[in-house]
Amino acid sequence: MTLRRRNLREFQIQLTERINNAAVASKDSRLGVQIDDDKCLIDLEEVSEIVPLPDSMTRVPGTQGWFRGLVSHRGVLIGVTDLGQFHRNRPAIVGKDAHLLVLNQKLGINAAILVSRLLGLHNLAQMKPLAPTGSETWQGGLWSDPGGESWRELRLSVLASDLRFMAVAA
Repeated sequence: MTLRRRNLREFQIQLTERINNAAVASKDSRLGVQIDDDKCLIDLEEVSEIVPLPDSMTRVPGTQGWFRGLVSHRGVLIGVTDLGQFHRNRPAIVGKDAHLLVLNQKLGINAAILVSRLLGLHNLAQMKPLAPTGSETWQGGLWSDPGGESWRELRLSVLASDLRFMAVAA
């Protein structure tokens, strides 16, 4: 019986260490995406789902050019924004690798942003912060990865409350 208790105790200690290590790692983890030619980092807590670009998207007359339209996802209408066109008037490159990042419901809107490609998870602890250059409040820090590539952090929670982002009517 003592051996079982000791093994259980060791297992509990190891499990607690793994959970704590995973929590620290996830705090610094960001999803890398490509929007047009820009490499961006997004906090996964601000995204509820990543879905392939649907076959059909309903255009909405009288809306801004950057508002791509509506998609039905899990029975809910989601507004899709082309962030490249919204910010720089450069439409996203839409190919077989394009996806929608559905914003987390806690942000208070049914919206998704169109991304050209998913670029995997990146750890901010392995990156070097650069001098900020973003002109928009929803643009976070600028980072450099070990290979020298620049990455822009996007704050979807700030974007979701941006008045220009919310004004889709043309």
